[in-house]
Amino acid sequence: MRHTRLVSGNITFNYSAFRDDRVVSCSGGAGTIITYTDRLVPTGETMLIWYWRWKNGYVEGDNGEEYAMNVYVWEWDGTN
Repeated sequence: MRHTRLVSGNITFNYSAFRDDRVVSCSGGAGTIITYTDRLVPTGETMLIWYWRWKNGYVEGDNGEEYAMNVYVWEWDGTN
């Protein structure tokens, strides 16, 4: 599997997150303009986050399903 190192992103509030075996995508608002990943510090903590995905991998109307997953928590150092 190929991995890409993320250099920057946005901190998003009121999120909707999609996650499947290949893609993680998050949208929502309001959000920050840009946050560099080297400004994020791991806390060693985890929290339960809700995602959605296509049920059985089929992309069609009314075929989304929600699920929860524990993810690592990172802390922003407050600078850009």
